Amino acid sequence: MPRRKSLLKLPFLKYKINRNTIFNIVGFLLIGVSLITFLSYFKGFSTDTDGRFLSKINQLMITKFGQLAIFFPLLLLLISAHFFNTRKLKFIRPNITIGLIFIFIALLGVLQSGDYGRLILNNLALDFSSFGALAILLVIFFIGLILFLDTSVDAFFLFIFDIVKNIYFFAKNYIFRILSSTSFSKKGDKKEKEEVEFIEDKKSKEIALGKIEEPVKKIIKGEPSITIKPITSLSGKNTWIYPPLTLLTDILQKEADRGDVKQNAAIIEKTLDSFGIRAQVVEVNNGPAVTQYALKISLGTKLSRITALANDLALALAASTGQVRIEAPIPGRALVGIEIPNRRPEIVTLKKLLSSPLFVDNPDPLLVPLGLDVSGQPQAASIAKMPHVLIAGATGSGKSVLLNSWITSMLFRTKPEDLRLILVDPKRVELTLYNSIPHLLTEVVVEAEKIISALKWTVSEMELRYKEFAKAGVRNLEGYNQLEEVEK
Repeated sequence: MPRRKSLLKLPFLKYKINRNTIFNIVGFLLIGVSLITFLSYFKGFSTDTDGRFLSKINQLMITKFGQLAIFFPLLLLLISAHFFNTRKLKFIRPNITIGLIFIFIALLGVLQSGDYGRLILNNLALDFSSFGALAILLVIFFIGLILFLDTSVDAFFLFIFDIVKNIYFFAKNYIFRILSSTSFSKKGDKKEKEEVEFIEDKKSKEIALGKIEEPVKKIIKGEPSITIKPITSLSGKNTWIYPPLTLLTDILQKEADRGDVKQNAAIIEKTLDSFGIRAQVVEVNNGPAVTQYALKISLGTKLSRITALANDLALALAASTGQVRIEAPIPGRALVGIEIPNRRPEIVTLKKLLSSPLFVDNPDPLLVPLGLDVSGQPQAASIAKMPHVLIAGATGSGKSVLLNSWITSMLFRTKPEDLRLILVDPKRVELTLYNSIPHLLTEVVVEAEKIISALKWTVSEMELRYKEFAKAGVRNLEGYNQLEEVEK
């Protein structure tokens, strides 16, 4: 049966009028009032001989609302939009309108803007004192802000905390950069000041790579040779200054486009319910590439029934990649996760990861970033715990970006005397930019004939170190260094 239209019978008319028609008329009236009020703020309209009415409206608005009068027609225009069918417009929602009304009222009272502002503050001050009135208005302001942002109190304060933290790290790195440049400018010739001198410490009991030059020559005889620099220690006069994070470029980060999160949650629950599965979205985790919806499943539901509906959920949600991932269950939790690809992923910068508490509070020099997990938390791993790493992926998937991020991370966290690298780049264009860094044991190997020589040298050095470990009675480099510290 066709659905009946909602009609409204007016007492002074003989026929009924569609209720939507009445709403549209009211909406257009509010638009007209807001436009006339907005035009009254321009001198060209309000001071003209034909614009006396606009001039009176201008005076009325300034008297009643003060310096915030300009926002009244904009607020009225937003209210008028609710009288039309604007479901597809994301910025026209009841929470946004109500939140802005609360913010507008709070600002009127706090700033005592116009007659209405003074009236609000004075009436509240009579019952709650001036301090109490300001406290109430601030509460109204924050309620409006939370409604406008459509978020929870904890998420709002976490957002504010992240902003303050980023400002703190930026100021800290900026001051460090100024102090570093000042200290270098006081030392004479610029080249000699900026260049850190490394001298070989012959008295050190650490394993020196220079000691094995003869065995290496025998191993690589008849093959193109490579020049190996001896490991040296910092001189007492010059100390190594770690590069500040301000060297990394800041980019204009845009948040990921996750679509309508609340609508997606409702679609998931409705789709599962249509297949006889009762589920409720209890948590939403915002990741850079996907958004995870954590579901609480009714007791007695087989997880295989949910995983079999992946294609149906992708269709109902109109997933951007045409598929969704179902994690049943989420490890360590009695929930099922449905991961939906974001329409536009968030750009994860190396600077954001290196400035996170995960890296700041971890002293491991070989800690490298992996990215953000599905809940947006930084993830990292130590190369010392994974000596064999294979980075695979299709062309343009980010293999070189990851490798450069790892190398850069180690350069930011280690001294040249603690870390030496052998880089091999047969393509000649990926890693050659690192040729000038002091952490290189030899220049970037770009010739295929010299790769074997570099690898044989590495094997010889490893064998020499294992012999030294056996003499010292330790199993690894960490134990050897600890033994050296005890003897010192």
